Amino acid sequence: MRLKDKPKKAEINLLILFYIVILLVFLTYFLTSYLRYRTVLEEYKAVKEAYEKSKKELMEKEETLRKLQKLVEELEREKNSDESTSTSTF
Repeated sequence: MRLKDKPKKAEINLLILFYIVILLVFLTYFLTSYLRYRTVLEEYKAVKEAYEKSKKELMEKEETLRKLQKLVEELEREKNSDESTSTSTF
């Protein structure tokens, strides 16, 4: 007497399912980390650009201040030389 084998139902091997779940978890972690990296990089670029802009403005202001100080010194020298010549003529 021969027994008939029952046809096996298609089963998903638990190990394969476990690997698929781990792969999905890894991919979601990787993608969220990558997206966070991109946002942090964009924020860094914006902050760096603002820093460079403020640095440039500060350098321009310092240059203007130096020019003004130079003008004030020249005016003071001129005033002192005028005063010395006017006092020496009397």
